[in-house]
Amino acid sequence: MNADPHAPDEDEQMDDADAPAAHAPPPDKCLSADVFSEAYRFLTWRLAFCKPRTTAARRLQALFRPDLRRVAFKASQYFLTPAAKVSSYARTLCLKLRYNAIYKPPNSTCPLPGCGCWDHATHLLGACRNAIIHGMICNKHNDGGQLVLTAFRNKSPIGNHAVIANLGNGAAAAHEHTLPNWLGLDNNRQAPDILIIKNWPQDKLDAGVMPRPSSRHAGKRVTLLFIEYKTCSDFKFADIEQEIWEKYTPHAGCPRPHRRHLFRELRAKGWSVEGLNAEGALGCSAAHDRMVPLLVGHAGSILQSSVEVVLQAALQLPPAAAHKLACGLNVHQVTAAARIFSTAFSLGQIGVDPVAHSAAGASAARSAPTAPSGVG
Repeated sequence: MNADPHAPDEDEQMDDADAPAAHAPPPDKCLSADVFSEAYRFLTWRLAFCKPRTTAARRLQALFRPDLRRVAFKASQYFLTPAAKVSSYARTLCLKLRYNAIYKPPNSTCPLPGCGCWDHATHLLGACRNAIIHGMICNKHNDGGQLVLTAFRNKSPIGNHAVIANLGNGAAAAHEHTLPNWLGLDNNRQAPDILIIKNWPQDKLDAGVMPRPSSRHAGKRVTLLFIEYKTCSDFKFADIEQEIWEKYTPHAGCPRPHRRHLFRELRAKGWSVEGLNAEGALGCSAAHDRMVPLLVGHAGSILQSSVEVVLQAALQLPPAAAHKLACGLNVHQVTAAARIFSTAFSLGQIGVDPVAHSAAGASAARSAPTAPSGVG
């Protein structure tokens, strides 16, 4: 996020609702969670491997193929299990978001006071400018990032290494600019969400002892690891990754490769910087010239690469801890999305509650309640 903990990242505005139009039924109270999970798994598998006939089907295949390895499936459907303790409202909303089953009139604008942006199914989760919803979007982002840092502190063998985070004030890290002056860069640039200074203890940093490019601790050289945490449409992971790379570390394939490259500037000053190469592997060589993204879908989907490369390789979390964190991010995103939709509906401006059931269709939809005086 930006330096202001209550200001959304500009990339957070670029979400859309082009998710598959397959309609998953809302959870039936008479079905057990296990039965519903198996039905959901079968529906996803069938849609992912059938011949695509629509843009929505092609997007679904782009997300789940090849061999359903792109998505961390168990973590992404954790919200359906009893252990997740997710409300029926949140569970139903998540499924409707995931299968694009929330109707929005075409070419409509957000009716909430202070917004007026183009309205779509995931607009409330990343782009709404209404003061109340805007603050909830920022809190959703920052709280998710703090979950990642808490797991890193408590479960990683390098959890005592220094952390600087641009994620609001939380128990795991206070809000700070992640491109401090001692890196030797000018401040006229946007900063990523997380900087982990590997092989430099947190107590040294807290005591005001800053590392230098040649610094070593316990015989190991200091290495900088930047991570950008972001939520986005579940079917826009590849696009958002490219936007992150274009923003911080533009490579030859980016539309604007001439933009300033954060890693190259730091390496030119002698710093060791950890990043991804074109194959998505982690390393510190010149070929590893891409920012490390950690993406979570608006409907709770998490990429397998996020679990294996970011949580396990970069943060060095044990597999069990990485899986638990992925499940925690899934539940956090689903419940936070439900709170945002519920709040927006309570403002009385968005019409029918998207999770409300209507046997008679649109003609039987309830009219929106009057907005409380003074809202917005």
